Amino acid sequence: MYSAAERLCRHTLGDFDLDATVEDVLGHSPGLTGDRDSLDLVEQLMAVEEEFGPGIIDAETEVTRSMLGDAVFRVLLSDLAQRSRWSSETIWARSFRGIINERVRWRGGCACVQASGRPTTS
Repeated sequence: MYSAAERLCRHTLGDFDLDATVEDVLGHSPGLTGDRDSLDLVEQLMAVEEEFGPGIIDAETEVTRSMLGDAVFRVLLSDLAQRSRWSSETIWARSFRGIINERVRWRGGCACVQASGRPTTS
């Protein structure tokens, strides 16, 4: 997930606090957050798709900031994004520690999975 965050930023992150939000960490990256016009959003999403492969965005729809949040959500949660009960609209407020915990919960390997009865991929 750390390398995915660096690839989203398009620069080396160095050490950062795992309790920092996605907005705090990625928000310092030019173009990933903030007030952008539609051309900026298209360029950002094209860069995400170039980095992470086709299919991360739907080419037929109008590009919005929420689409960028959805792409970041899918990149950071990987194949578990479809299973997570989180909304991509909240990804910017999530901490990296929370994202790691969500991935662990759905992959298995922690006591909280067995206690909650949540399904795992293992």
